[in-house]
Order: sequence, then C-alpha cells, then structure tokens
Amino acid sequence: MKSKFSSKSGGPIHYHKPSTIWKGIPTGAALLKPHIGWLIGNGTQFDFWRDTWTTDISIMEYIDLPRHLWKNCTSKLSNFINPQGWYVPNDIRILLLALGIDIQQIQCNPNAQDAMIWKPDLQGAFTTKNAFDAFHRREDTA
Repeated sequence: MKSKFSSKSGGPIHYHKPSTIWKGIPTGAALLKPHIGWLIGNGTQFDFWRDTWTTDISIMEYIDLPRHLWKNCTSKLSNFINPQGWYVPNDIRILLLALGIDIQQIQCNPNAQDAMIWKPDLQGAFTTKNAFDAFHRREDTA
C-alpha cells in the first residue's frame, strides 16, 4: 500500500487516486502517527530520511531541500548500524545534533528486527479496541 500511495521520492502523493479508500488514508495516517513508535533493531525497515524513527517527524521534514533532490536520498537506517551498534559518519552525526538528536541516546539492537509499537498499549500491541480507546479518550479531552 505504501508503494501505491507514495511518490518516487518517498513522500505522500499530492494528487487524487481513483480509489474508494483514498480519502480516508491521509486522515487515518494523521490520526495514527502520534500513537506509533519504533523499536530499532537492525534498521532495515527504516528509511533514514523519511521515516519517524527518532522523532515525531521525519528528518526530511526538518530540512528544506527541493523535492527533486530527495530522490537521491535513499539511505536505510541499517547503513548506520553495525554489529556493535551505531556507526554514524561525523557529518551525519553533526547534522543530527543540530536537529537536537543525539544518536548515542537512541537504543538499537543490531541482532533484532525493527518493530512497530502502539504507544497507548503497555505491550506495544495494536488492536482495534485499544485504537478505539485511544481515540475515544482524545475526544473526551477535546
């Protein structure tokens, strides 16, 4: 589904797709995004620039580059993880620090797969019931 509704540069498409569910996808994604977290393993599942593996927004959203240049930014997070842990070149480390991200404070387990977690659940498991509960609590406080 990500490939169907993402542009070649990896961001969301900005045009209408002839689909009965298209209108609900951006709305659903916006509702879910604050509740999704990540356990970083070997980094193979993460796009370094486009995924929210370290903060609530992607690194791409911090940096003002013309859209066509993002096509050249294709690094996976796994490019910066070796068997001992983080292996980040100094220029990237400085960029991250300038964005307020200290990579050494982020846990990774190179021997494990990356995992998505549902923050509102103590075990990180997503169910329709706990999603309903999370959104229902949000409406009660609004």
